[in-house]
Order: sequence, then C-alpha cells, then structure tokens
Amino acid sequence: MNSSRFPSMTRLPRALARAVLACATVGAFALGVAGPSQAATTQTLGTVGGLKYVRADGTLPQTFGTRTGDFVQAYCGSVWTATGAGVAVGGDPSVSFLSATDVGKYGVYGGGWHALQPDQKLSVYGICAKTATVTADTRYANFPTPPSSVGFTTGCAAGHVLGGGVEGPYVDSHVGASMPVDGPDADKVPGDGWRGSSAVLSGSSPIMLIHYVCGTGPTPKYRSTKMQVLPGEKGTLKVGCRNSQHVTGGGALVSGPVSDGHTSASRPIDGPDADHIPDDGWLATVSNDSGSAETAKVTAICVGGPVP
Repeated sequence: MNSSRFPSMTRLPRALARAVLACATVGAFALGVAGPSQAATTQTLGTVGGLKYVRADGTLPQTFGTRTGDFVQAYCGSVWTATGAGVAVGGDPSVSFLSATDVGKYGVYGGGWHALQPDQKLSVYGICAKTATVTADTRYANFPTPPSSVGFTTGCAAGHVLGGGVEGPYVDSHVGASMPVDGPDADKVPGDGWRGSSAVLSGSSPIMLIHYVCGTGPTPKYRSTKMQVLPGEKGTLKVGCRNSQHVTGGGALVSGPVSDGHTSASRPIDGPDADHIPDDGWLATVSNDSGSAETAKVTAICVGGPVP
C-alpha cells in the first residue's frame, strides 16, 4: 500500500521530533507537572521467532493535587529495529494516562503521567526485529491551540504494517487511538497503515507524531476484540495470537471524540505457554470519560507459525 493513497502528512526527522517534544515537555517542567526522563535499565524478556522482547521500568513520583509525567526508553540494540511498543502506567486507570509510544530503529520510548496518586510504575515494552525487510517512518501534525485534539492516518509505501505508536507531549496529553488500519484497496485487512489521535490540555505549539513500521515479508494476521465500556467505567481487553504466531505490535482505541476516553495501558502479553515471553497477544486498559457508553477495541499483529 502506497502512503500517497492516504491523506498526506509531513515527515519529521526523528532527531528533530525528539527535540520538539522535549521543548513541549520543558514547558510542562516550568509548570511543575513533569519530571526528568529516566535512565532505566533495559531487561531482555526473551527471544522467539526471530523477535526480541524487552522492557524498561521507571517511576512516576507521588502527586499532591498536580500531575507528574515522564518517559522511559527500552533499548533493542544496535542491529535491531523496533516493530512495536507498549506502555503501562500503574495505579488507578481513571487518573493514569498513556501519552506516547515511539517505535523506531534501536528501540522504543514510552511516556505517561498520572494525578492524585502515590508513586506508580511506568513500564515500557519493545518488540525488536533484526531484518532488512523492516522499515520505520514518522509523520506529524500540529495541534490547534490547546486544549485541542488531532488525528490522522498514514500508510506503508510497501508491504504491511507491523506496528506503530502515537506520541504527544509526555504530560498533559493522552492517546485516543493507536491502531493498524485498512487502506483503499480491495481487501478488508487492517494491514495498510496506522491511525493515531491524541488530545492535549496545554503547551506551546505542541505536535503529535505517528511512528509506524512496515515489513515486506509474509502478511501478518490482525486479531481484534471489542467491548462496551459504560460511562465513568474502565475495562481491560486482551486478544491473542494463534497457531504459534508471535506479536509484533498492537494498539487500542476508544470510540467517540478523543476527549471521551483514554488509555492507561497498551502492551504485549504472555499467554498460557511454557515460556514467560510477552509474545502471545496484546492487552489494553481504557477508561470512558464521557457521559455515554463507548466501544473499546484492541488489536494484535501476529506473524510466524502456521497461518490459519
């Protein structure tokens, strides 16, 4: 699927993207609502099916009537490219917010923030591949004057999407949708691009980025499940890969406007097999912040093994 068949958004060099988002976060520092980035140690959880799964953990400090946020990097290694990223913010999902997942060469970044809670864990997961058939790219859009939201879709120039992520300022923003999508082709398979949306509460000239990774190997299987979430409630969804396949990425969304709901966790999970590697599916925890029922959806992208 050629990305020109999706609405065109601007490519932003990764180094410049990191600098712009750092500036947005520094603005939050000045308000006393963000902490410094953490030099977390990356733990390798295991390697299976040609994929390496890693995790790094940080801490969001206790909050007293304000907000604290941060980001953590999970490092794949110099010869690896990340295909997917997961983030989990601990604590009460109603006041814990996933704000960023950056998927790219060598590793992933994940960001989140929380309010009115004691110290909480911020866990970032990376899924890594070592193959020349995987390519990573980034597109961005500017938020209107905050508070505001933005969303767009971008697509693979060739092959199929293996994973992606949405990245806004690490504090005072939250991801609304981060999900593989179908393009304007003949099939109904959501393997052509990535859809992202985010809401931002404050900041000066903030931007939202979509990071996405495409592969030209065998077509993945895209597994999804949905559930209804009542007003003011939260829910956790899980979807698994089948037939010995392994997850390369995944995502979640809450229906309705971006302000109607948020995600506090979107990450790979282990299944009921003999190992302890989170290669078997995807989990999302979402909160409905609206006054009506909304639909939550989670998708896992699965490769390898016999395909049904």
